[in-house]
Amino acid sequence: MCLVLPSGAPLSVPIPPWAKMVKARVPTRGPTSQAELEQCKEAWPVVFHARQHPTLDERFSPLHATDLTFFSACAVRLAALARMAGFCPDAAVVVDPQRRCIVAAAHSVTPAHAQLPRVIEPPQDVQGKWGKASDVDKYLTAEAEPNTHPWAHSTTRALKMCAGEGRGGYLATGLDMFLVSEPCVGCSMALVHSRIRCVVYGRSAPQGGLGTMVSVPSLSNVTHSFVCVGGCREREAKALWGETGERANLDADIDMQPEERS
Repeated sequence: MCLVLPSGAPLSVPIPPWAKMVKARVPTRGPTSQAELEQCKEAWPVVFHARQHPTLDERFSPLHATDLTFFSACAVRLAALARMAGFCPDAAVVVDPQRRCIVAAAHSVTPAHAQLPRVIEPPQDVQGKWGKASDVDKYLTAEAEPNTHPWAHSTTRALKMCAGEGRGGYLATGLDMFLVSEPCVGCSMALVHSRIRCVVYGRSAPQGGLGTMVSVPSLSNVTHSFVCVGGCREREAKALWGETGERANLDADIDMQPEERS
């Protein structure tokens, strides 16, 4: 039997003589990662609802959330440039959270299908404390040959760049990745293998591997888990994929200025 009472409320339920009342620790919120699930299970029987990813406000401080929004704007800009070059509007930006700098960035080289909206021009540049969104423009490979191989996805292309950085870690150990779209199951497994620290994405994808189709980081037999945050720059991401009915010129809400860090 379990009784949950407000603080200071009197106990009005009769207690059977065979019952023993004990105090138990109860988590204040549901787990959002495999590691948190294991910690919560020590205090209370809980179930991990994989699709209930935290928002930026729930997971991060206001200053940190502002930084993440800026790097998501970089991913949106690179994806828009990729769409202008004829590729699917998806991009990945890998950031070192300690130095707040971009380690690698890549866009998808999968050919865009006819239903995707045209992008007339890239989003307005964003000036932030850690640089400008246009710093990712150099990662555009417009001359790349369109490809439908899984290695053509932005996530795996960015991870491949990380492997050549010579940082001393295992692929992307301790790094954060910012995506326009939720990665597929294969790319999500590659993120597990790379030891990524956190993944922030804009729009959910029908075949997404971070909660829409399956939540790869929450599988009990994976060797690594990471934090997933969805919905960052979601409006801009959906506009690129034609899911909002808006024009894919994304200048409207992208002129933010990150605050100074304390």
